[in-house]
Amino acid sequence: MPRYRHPRVPTDHEGDPGFAVSLGGATVELDSDGTFATDDAAAVRALAAAYDTTPDALRVDDTCDVVKSDGDVCGRERPCPYHD
Repeated sequence: MPRYRHPRVPTDHEGDPGFAVSLGGATVELDSDGTFATDDAAAVRALAAAYDTTPDALRVDDTCDVVKSDGDVCGRERPCPYHD
């Protein structure tokens, strides 16, 4: 599942961010580094638009997380030539 950093949390933040994020009507708790995981691409696009940024700018994963037909995760460096 892709991971994103909330735009209000600085990249060097440590500890409880003090708030959660609402994605597609569900409340998602932020990790101590201000990141969260979701498969809801539409909700991430809406969050990014609200902060005048892009979903790619919020994404913190640098490897492809697509599960291949053999059950393994792709793991190639992004942008993945097969899945992005």
